[in-house]
Amino acid sequence: MLLLDRLAFRLGPAPRPGVFVCGMPKSGTTAVLRLMGIASGEPACNDPFYELDVRGVKFRDALYEGTLDIARLMQRYPRAFRGTLVKDPNFVYFRRRLVEVYPDAAWVFTIRDPRDNIRSILNRLRLPGRNALIVEQLASVRGAWRHVLEGRNPTSGGRSPVEHMARRWLQMAELAAASADSVVVSRYEDFVRDKPGRIAALCCSVGLDPVHSIAADADREFQPRGDRQAVWSAFFGADELSCIDATCAPLLAHFGYAMQSSPS
Repeated sequence: MLLLDRLAFRLGPAPRPGVFVCGMPKSGTTAVLRLMGIASGEPACNDPFYELDVRGVKFRDALYEGTLDIARLMQRYPRAFRGTLVKDPNFVYFRRRLVEVYPDAAWVFTIRDPRDNIRSILNRLRLPGRNALIVEQLASVRGAWRHVLEGRNPTSGGRSPVEHMARRWLQMAELAAASADSVVVSRYEDFVRDKPGRIAALCCSVGLDPVHSIAADADREFQPRGDRQAVWSAFFGADELSCIDATCAPLLAHFGYAMQSSPS
C-alpha cells in the first residue's frame, strides 16, 4: 500500500503556489497559514515535507545537500504542494530557487522571540530547557524534530541542542532580513495580540482578499500549545539563556526583540 500511496501522491497538476509561508517551527506558521486560508477562502497546504516523510519518501538529505532541486521535488509530488497558500517552515532555505520558478508568488515569514520560540519547541516535544537533560532524552525524539535538535538539515553548527536551535533561528532570520523588500514579516507577538487585524493585513499584503471572518477560528489550537506563562530563567539555565542571547544578538533588534535574560 505504501508504494501505491506514493505513486498516487505523484498524480495531479503541477503546483502553482501563490503564497509561500515559512519561518521557524513554533513561530505561528501553521496558524497564519490556516487563518489566511479561511479569511481568503483559498486552499491552504500545510507541511508538505512532513507529508512526504509520512509516505516514506526519502528526500531531506539530498535536498539540503543540494543534490535534489526543490522545484523538481514539487513537480515530482504535486499533490503534496497543492494549494494557493503553501507552508513549510523550511521554505526560507530554498527561497532563491523558488523565486526563480515561481516569480509571482508572495512570501510570508513568521518570527518569534527566540527565547519563547525555543521554549515552545521544547514544550512541544515535552523536553526540559537545559542542554544536559535534553541530551538525556533525545532518543525519544523522532523525525524532523530530531534534526532541529541536532542541528541537521540544514547544518546549523553549535555544540548543544539549545545552540543548534538558536543558530537555526539566526539562519532563518538572516535569510528573511536579506529579502526584506519582498518578504512580508509576521511577528508572532503582534499576531497573538490582534489575530483578525493581522490576518487581514497579511492577506492584503500578499494580494488576497480577506472576505471571510476568522472570529470562529481565531483561537483554535492548530498546533499543541506550549506553556506561554513559563519564565525563561526558570525554564532554561543561565548558560542556555546566555547562549540564545549571544547567538541571536545580531538580529534581535532588527525584528524588535530585546537583549535580555528574562521577559520584561
